[in-house]
Amino acid sequence: MFRNYFTIAWRNLIRDKTFSIINILGLAIGMASAILILLWVRFAGSTDQFHTRIDRLYTVLSNDNVEGTIRTLSATPEIMAPELKKDYPEIEGASRMNWGSRNLLSPTFSTCSPYPLSPATPKPHSTTR
Repeated sequence: MFRNYFTIAWRNLIRDKTFSIINILGLAIGMASAILILLWVRFAGSTDQFHTRIDRLYTVLSNDNVEGTIRTLSATPEIMAPELKKDYPEIEGASRMNWGSRNLLSPTFSTCSPYPLSPATPKPHSTTR
């Protein structure tokens, strides 16, 4: 029975080559897109799941209007964390991180993260080879 189905399918593939190529390419592109979207959603949902207080951690994003299009950025004004904490008493702690031109962690980072931080000392560059 299955042999008959495969024989008919093969004959149709050979007879209508253009139609078959369009269908197979459409199926391949659709499956590849679905897999990429699934991987992206899975990655986005799995980041920072190692925190012990994950149910109480949130990321604040800003929507900015840039040349007529709205862009969502992770960069927020420096004053936002203390102002949000002042305006909303439900916020237990607020912290900022900046990985731009200078690495910056706010002093309240240790209240939001369960991991201890040790002060970093820069290593001198070796001049000998």
